[in-house]
Amino acid sequence: ESLDQGANVTFVLTPDIRARAFAYGGAASGIDNADVLWVAGLDGQGPAVKVRENPGTTLAPTAYSGTSPVDIVIDPEDWHTAFVIDVDGRIWRTTNKGATFQDVTGTLSNVGALRSLEYFAGSKGDYLLVGADAGVFIAPLSDLSGGAFNSWKEIGSNLPNAPVYDMTYNATDDVLVAGTLGRGAWTISNFS
Repeated sequence: ESLDQGANVTFVLTPDIRARAFAYGGAASGIDNADVLWVAGLDGQGPAVKVRENPGTTLAPTAYSGTSPVDIVIDPEDWHTAFVIDVDGRIWRTTNKGATFQDVTGTLSNVGALRSLEYFAGSKGDYLLVGADAGVFIAPLSDLSGGAFNSWKEIGSNLPNAPVYDMTYNATDDVLVAGTLGRGAWTISNFS
């Protein structure tokens, strides 16, 4: 990590951490914090999710209890909230900086391996998107009132039948980009 445009670089991860995914920057209570960093992967103890709030501080362990993490995404308006997918196809959520995690996978099944996450904050509500072997699936966060997602819907009917390894949403252009294995990157325009 560099705080001076690359003049000095410091290591954020210790040698015992094998990171699989990162999420960084966010806000809480309307205050931006570009220095927030979430790291998901494996450490000397097994599957781990770690977080830090300020630069130069050590990554703090969380109470993550899932299997090996695959991807992580944070709520851009409240960085205390993060979602993690694991290799067993479960989705975990924390709303308190990792003090507790809850399995919120719900009815998402028969879609193959879960590979990527994206958070969409829209004018009509917030949504979680999951890239899987069978496409991209979306569920409203308002659906979590029962503790798990129960209304997953597939989106992007023209997407190829290929694993979706990465996604990103560009709010300025209102475009979702999905990167697939072997079939290129696909866009969904006017996403909101």
